[in-house]
Amino acid sequence: MLDEARSGLRIRVRFFNIVADQAGRRVEERRVPDGSTIADLLRDLAAEHPALSRYASAGDRSSSNPFRLFRNERIVLDAGEPLADGDEIRIFPIISGG
Repeated sequence: MLDEARSGLRIRVRFFNIVADQAGRRVEERRVPDGSTIADLLRDLAAEHPALSRYASAGDRSSSNPFRLFRNERIVLDAGEPLADGDEIRIFPIISGG
C-alpha cells in the first residue's frame, strides 16, 4: 500500500452494514500501486483492519463466503482483476434470514 503520495491508483472503498462497523468507517479513499488487483486491495485492508481479515477472500464466490464485492456497481467474479484509477469497490455482507 502506498501512502498519500501522488503516484499509484486512486481507489474508493465503501463498506456496508457489519463490514462498516468492523472497518470503523463507511468510506475509505486510498492509493494502491499501479498493477494492484482487487485481491491485493483486500489483503491490504485485512492487514490494516484485522477485523476485516474475513473479507480477504470476498472475491471468492464459494458458498462458504458470506460477502460480495462490487466494482463500479458490477459484481466481482474474479478478485484477480486489476484495479483502475478511480475504481469504487463495495463490500457487502450477504444478508439472509426469514
